[in-house]
Amino acid sequence: MGNSFYADKNMPDSSFLCMSILVNRCQAQTSLSEDETKYYIVALNYLSNLYKIVYTDYYKAHTYILKAKELAEENYTDYLPYIYLTMGNLYLVESGMSLDKPNYDKVLDAYKHGFKASLASEQHKCISDLFVNIVQVALGEDMLPSIRQEIKQYAQFDIPQEDGIWTYAKNLCRGIQLWQGGNHDKALQVFYDLPATGQLQPDDLLTLVSYDITYHALIQLGREEEALHMLDTMIVWAKKYDQPECLTDAYRYCYEYYKGKNDHAQTDKYELLWRQQRDSTINRTHMSSFQKASFLFDMAKKNDQMSKMAHKKQMQLRILIIITVFSVFAIAIIVVLLINRRRIQQNYRQLYQKLDQLAVNEQRQSGVDIDIATDRKSIPAQKYSHNQMDDEVSAEILRQVMHIMETSEEIYDETFSIERLAEMMSTKKIYISQAINVGTGQPFSTLLNGFRIKEACRRMSDLGNYGHYSVEGIAQSVGYSSRSHFSKLFKNFTGLTPSAYQKMAKEGK
Repeated sequence: MGNSFYADKNMPDSSFLCMSILVNRCQAQTSLSEDETKYYIVALNYLSNLYKIVYTDYYKAHTYILKAKELAEENYTDYLPYIYLTMGNLYLVESGMSLDKPNYDKVLDAYKHGFKASLASEQHKCISDLFVNIVQVALGEDMLPSIRQEIKQYAQFDIPQEDGIWTYAKNLCRGIQLWQGGNHDKALQVFYDLPATGQLQPDDLLTLVSYDITYHALIQLGREEEALHMLDTMIVWAKKYDQPECLTDAYRYCYEYYKGKNDHAQTDKYELLWRQQRDSTINRTHMSSFQKASFLFDMAKKNDQMSKMAHKKQMQLRILIIITVFSVFAIAIIVVLLINRRRIQQNYRQLYQKLDQLAVNEQRQSGVDIDIATDRKSIPAQKYSHNQMDDEVSAEILRQVMHIMETSEEIYDETFSIERLAEMMSTKKIYISQAINVGTGQPFSTLLNGFRIKEACRRMSDLGNYGHYSVEGIAQSVGYSSRSHFSKLFKNFTGLTPSAYQKMAKEGK
């Protein structure tokens, strides 16, 4: 059921519910059969991808994939290609968020391990996905000599039935071989034609991969004007299809290009855009906690081993070991938090200083006052007259409303209202109300209740964090003080009472 829901892009929450129930039941059992362990690994991988792609929580995505890798490495190596693909994708985003020189060795290492495992198990689709990612990273970071073996192996690999990704990857392989052979113009034409040869949809991420590969090839050939045009194309695409990680990469490419050209004005402009986009993405995806997932996972494994040894010793030694482990654990967490806090504060200070300097420079050049604190994305009031808005303005307001609904924890506060939403967006509530009614066909209250009930379902399914909550506790956590009102809304939206839903989640029915 979870797999079917996952294949339907409009039903990620249903897939999440099925996979969560399966994982929670497996975790609760002391021993699992071979088939149960396989389902457990698959469900962990699905949850990792759901947290990365749908819920944009990279900390939890990393936690689940580490557990899947641990299980698969024991006796279920056929699942490793998919696990390494997921891990490589997570590491790729992590490297792109770094303020220092990104560490793509770890990314490439994960993809290579997956590629090797997919050759051994003949995972046809996965091997093409891995090959594309390997080439993208290697070409972009001038590491092509390190993947000669993978290029040769993929060129010789044959799949009985071709599909879009297979055709795309094969053409990419041909282009890279032309590039390595010195036929740069022919290779570049292959790169340009990749979206068409792969029969990609406009919003397919492989389209962005094609742009990325073409940009780096143009840069290496010194065709800078075409390269800058390709960067503009990447930025437009990332904005249009709401891909913040891709937009961060594009801004970073612009910053690095103009920095190499000693163009200080353009360098400052794109460094600011890059840092703003990076910080926004990190806050939205919990990327700042990404490394902690690996640390906590390793600590949990060591703690489990020490606990088993402690049962064989005297009580005094056992208590001493537990106190020591938890003391080290607490100190390590405190150190990590302090370091992260200091680094974030330093980054924000630098960002504010640059904003202030840019404001001063602009004021000197233009001779007019500017307000740095103004939100330039706000909808100016003068665009409206007699409460009438054009379609473009209405759509922009609705986009901002949906962004806040999807990312802000404040909507789960009982006092949250359309007035507060108008305050956050720096516009009038009548415009927000009109945009919501026209764009969704429902009033603000129905939209807000929909997001709250959806979050209530997710929390009821998250037994690790909310399993001890009562129905009243869940209701209060998403903004309802009345259980009866919450139950009525819950049943209207889901067809089930909160009690029945919670029981189903806990029993796995």
